[in-house]
Parts: sequence; structure tokens; C-alpha cells
Amino acid sequence: MNLIFVRIFYSQENLDILKSIPWMDMIPNSELLAIASSFEDAVFNRGDVLVRQNERSDNVFVLARGTVTVNYINEYEDEVQIDELGMGSVFGEISWALDVKRGATIKATSPGLLFTIEGSKLREIARSNRKLESNLWEVCGRRLSENI
Repeated sequence: MNLIFVRIFYSQENLDILKSIPWMDMIPNSELLAIASSFEDAVFNRGDVLVRQNERSDNVFVLARGTVTVNYINEYEDEVQIDELGMGSVFGEISWALDVKRGATIKATSPGLLFTIEGSKLREIARSNRKLESNLWEVCGRRLSENI
């Protein structure tokens, strides 16, 4: 499945979704607008695979609308659902932070809207905003500790 991403149409609803993300909730609106301009969005359908386990990518995703499952293919080649995510959920941050392959497959369980930011652009923004950088590392550390 190939999602086609386009620059986000800015609405208060989209900004509210971005502001609900734990690593962006303390960012002033003026800075949030600048960050938001780096995101793109794509519409997806039920059944679409948004991310594949073991893919190499450092994009970070925000689920703006819809629901997805997080699935892991174990050593017996069984696909095991390990989580379900909804609006405002973020995924891909571990691959971004640690420069590792994707640890799970993300599948859409409903139609929805996905925001994404390229890893290199997120690094550039984080380096210029210490609060955002600190928030990102804190979220990544928490997610890593949950996955152990």
C-alpha cells in the first residue's frame, strides 16, 4: 500500500491534534505553527498497512483520525496484535530516535487520517528547540521502558 502524503491543511482541529501529543503539549502556539508546517498528511482505508515490521524508515507518524492495530511477527512467524491505537497516538518515534528498523506492523482497522514528519526534519526542529528535544527523548525513553 502506498500512501500519498500532501502538506497538511491547517485548521484549529489539526493544531489541537498536534498539541495533544505529549511531546508537543508544552510548545507555544507560535512555535507549534512552525513545526506543523513540516508535517504532511494522508488518508487511509481499513486494512491498509501503514508501517511494516523490519522496514528501514525514520518518519514519525501521528494518528489524526481512525484506529490502527500494532502487530508483531514473532519467531514462529505468527502475527500477534500487541496494541490498538486511536486519535492522537504517535508511532515511529523509536525508529527515529535509535535509527533502527521498525519494530512492528501498523494496520488500519478503520478509515482515517495520518500525519507524518520526515525524521531528518524532526531532528532539525528538535535541535533548534530544546524543550521539544527534551520532550521527545522523554517520550521515547518511556515507550522503550514499556516495551521491555
